[in-house]
Amino acid sequence: MHPRRKQCYNTRAARALAWPLVLFVATARAAGAPAEVVASKFRVTGFGFTPDADGNWWTIDAVRVLSNATCSKESAYPYTESVSPKGALGSGKRPDGVPARQIIVPHGEPIRPFQGTPALPLDFWWRGVPDDSANNDTVWLEWSYATARPVGCVQLSQGVTWPGVAARIELSAYSKELDEFQVVGSAEGVACAEGSRCCVATQVDPGGWECPQGVTQVRTAPEPPSPPPPTPPPPSPPPPSPPPSPPPPFP
Repeated sequence: MHPRRKQCYNTRAARALAWPLVLFVATARAAGAPAEVVASKFRVTGFGFTPDADGNWWTIDAVRVLSNATCSKESAYPYTESVSPKGALGSGKRPDGVPARQIIVPHGEPIRPFQGTPALPLDFWWRGVPDDSANNDTVWLEWSYATARPVGCVQLSQGVTWPGVAARIELSAYSKELDEFQVVGSAEGVACAEGSRCCVATQVDPGGWECPQGVTQVRTAPEPPSPPPPTPPPPSPPPPSPPPSPPPPFP
């Protein structure tokens, strides 16, 4: 049984235990700084799937985790032994009842998308379905690290290899004190048009991650606000009053 994401707490004790993570994020945001979250376990959850013949499967072709909430490529965790997820789980079951994480196919394991890139979507895909125990239409992919580490951004390429695109994606961090996942960021899901590969490798971006039309970016800090509209010019001064008429001449 995996910890469930909860959005409200019914006791003072639970609220008090929730303060460390919430206060850390809120303080950083109030100060105007990016708000990274330190934890050893994270989860992305998809919402708003379009029904398809496979039963609302979510196809994730690539995942990249970054330590900085600005999503700068320099902060990306490379897939190496020291920073790779030590395990990854996916929600739901196939229609035949086989757990998604036990599908015996070359590219079906939940750990695979962490090794992929948007430019190579056919090599590392994973597919998930709604979790029956959660009694809703969400799908999640979870990963953990041997030690806690800061995460400020997660990027996903979805729905290229097979149909299955989330309209909205949440990022959650696991709280040991509460024994549950807390939502720390969300974003609208984007994806290349069905059957197309809109994210390609370039010399500057060999992985194809700099692809806003095909890569969803979920940050733990809010998106920067749009610049304010330009200040309109001040109103023109009224025209000068005409001089007074001279008095009539004496008779």
